[in-house]
Amino acid sequence: MAIGLMIIINQQLKILDIVTTMYRRSNSMKKQLIKTTNGYMKIYIPLHPKADKDGYVYQHRIIIELKLGRYLTKEEIVHHKNGKRSDNSPSNLVYVKSRGSHNHLHSKRKDLQIPGSENPMIECACGCGKRLRKYDGEGRPRRYINGHNSRKREKSI
Repeated sequence: MAIGLMIIINQQLKILDIVTTMYRRSNSMKKQLIKTTNGYMKIYIPLHPKADKDGYVYQHRIIIELKLGRYLTKEEIVHHKNGKRSDNSPSNLVYVKSRGSHNHLHSKRKDLQIPGSENPMIECACGCGKRLRKYDGEGRPRRYINGHNSRKREKSI
C-alpha cells in the first residue's frame, strides 16, 4: 500500500470521527457513513482502491487495513466476533485469511480441523498400536482406523 494514500485515508477517518461526534444528527453525515441493506456500515472514501462506484468502502475492512498497515486482498475476510455487522469496534473485528477459516469460526462443531492447519498422526483408539491421521479428508476428527471401532469388534467376538 502506498504510504501516502494510507496517511490520506487515516486522516479522512480521523476527520470523519471528529465530524461524526460533533454533528451526529446532521443530515450531511448520511453521505459519509451509510448502513447497507444487509446491515454493514460503509464509509465514503472515494480514493480507496476497493471503493465501489459511489466511493464507499466497508468500514470493517478499513479498520482492519489500518490495523495491519496494508490493503486486504480479495480472499481475506473480516469477522465480527459478536455477529453484529454494524459493530465495527476494533475489539470486535478479527482478520481471517480465507473463506474456509471464516466458515470454521461460524461452525457449530468445534472439533473440526481448521483449514490449512496441520493434520497430526494419532494412535488408533482401539489399542492396536497403529497410527492414523487425526482428521479425514473433510476435516472431521477420527479415532479409529477403518474396521477398528471397538464396539463393532466386541460384537463380532
